[in-house]
Amino acid sequence: MTNKKRPTGKFVAYYHGKEIERQEEALNKTFWGGNYKIIASFHEVNKKRRYYKPELYRALAKCKREHASLVIPIMGNLAYNVVFLDMMLEVDVKTYACDLKGTQEVDLHLLSMISEEMRKDISISTKRKLAKLKKEGVKLGAPDWKPGNKKGVQTIKAKADEFAISIHKQIKDLRGLGFASYDDIATRLNKRGIQTSRGGKWHATTVRNIEMRLGDLNNE
Repeated sequence: MTNKKRPTGKFVAYYHGKEIERQEEALNKTFWGGNYKIIASFHEVNKKRRYYKPELYRALAKCKREHASLVIPIMGNLAYNVVFLDMMLEVDVKTYACDLKGTQEVDLHLLSMISEEMRKDISISTKRKLAKLKKEGVKLGAPDWKPGNKKGVQTIKAKADEFAISIHKQIKDLRGLGFASYDDIATRLNKRGIQTSRGGKWHATTVRNIEMRLGDLNNE
């Protein structure tokens, strides 16, 4: 049965990847006849970056400021991206996806639960494969690092600086969404499954150290 409910109110459109014309066509076809207004559009070009989606941050910030809803013409694989779904739940913005629910609001909680179960299944499968490789004698992990190796120290420092610069973009965007304290930012990064440079959990001090490192870089 065709959903005849027509959308009303203000919307911010979020396009991701290629085929923009196809996404625009899906939006126009689904929302045709409704008393709505697209007040802004944002296009995410780089789909390879799983965690950092600057255009999505800007779109959500726009929704919060303007009390608007977010419309994603074609959700696609984003429907199974735990990081994306957790972020959407955090900011509490009404979301619509033309390829999932048409003009009905998407149940993000349900999608998040399904995606989480899929991630657990993948994690179990990966652990089994690693255990099998270890049993077969395959050496896992990084090569040994010898203290006193000047070149090694420089490499580690360079990687730490690079990580600080890359993660700062996400911290900045989180601040733009209203998460001001170190504790809030650490909590959001952990919820998205983003690890620290050492592969651990985020804490308030970890976030502070990142910003202090950036401050030192700016003063060099």
